[in-house]
Amino acid sequence: MNKNLLKHGVAGAAALAAGTNAYGNVIVVATPADFVIAPGTATTSVNWDVNSDGITDFIFNYRYPNSTLPSGVIWQANMNPATGTALTNQPLGYQGAFVRYAQAFAAGTVFGATPPANPPGSSFGTAAQVTLGSRYRSAGTLNYYGGFAVTVAPGTPAYAGFRFNVAGQTFYGYIQLSVGPGSIDFISAAYENTPNTNIVAGAVPEPGTLAGLAVGAAGLLGYGIRRRRA
Repeated sequence: MNKNLLKHGVAGAAALAAGTNAYGNVIVVATPADFVIAPGTATTSVNWDVNSDGITDFIFNYRYPNSTLPSGVIWQANMNPATGTALTNQPLGYQGAFVRYAQAFAAGTVFGATPPANPPGSSFGTAAQVTLGSRYRSAGTLNYYGGFAVTVAPGTPAYAGFRFNVAGQTFYGYIQLSVGPGSIDFISAAYENTPNTNIVAGAVPEPGTLAGLAVGAAGLLGYGIRRRRA
């Protein structure tokens, strides 16, 4: 048995099994707590530090004024860049008539410098407020706005792609969520820990692969011990 092979095989698999960055660079992260708010609530918000460096990257907020006026907001969910970061921290979306809207994407969509082809028209753009989804009454007519209320029906899980800045470098990530009347349900999130590198919506390190490598390393170790005893 080659001692170097044994040494590096065990060390590599041990690192993978321990959950380090040795297996790829997709980092799974905690999502914010779900929003569940009652009609008549002005605004509820929460900060999100994507990479746990103590710096807020995005702010989610939810308005549920439940307006009964001929024109007014019924409910509105937003994913906004942290204050002062609109030039670097941006969800993928499109520009509406009055505000910028985040787009809702399917699993497997590639997020990076090149905008996804489907749905078309998505890009990163500077905005202090980016609306995930909303319902608005205009001249007495109810309408839905934003990818999480138009591209998919309210309450349907989908992925938002985003980019954020760390020490002058750009990183890409995704967050899976659903938006509906009175709620944002956060499901999962991850980012690619290599700067300027694409990430696939829903991508995570595969536990089966890690376990298999750990088992393989244990086999290599046992084989080496048996040879030494022989």
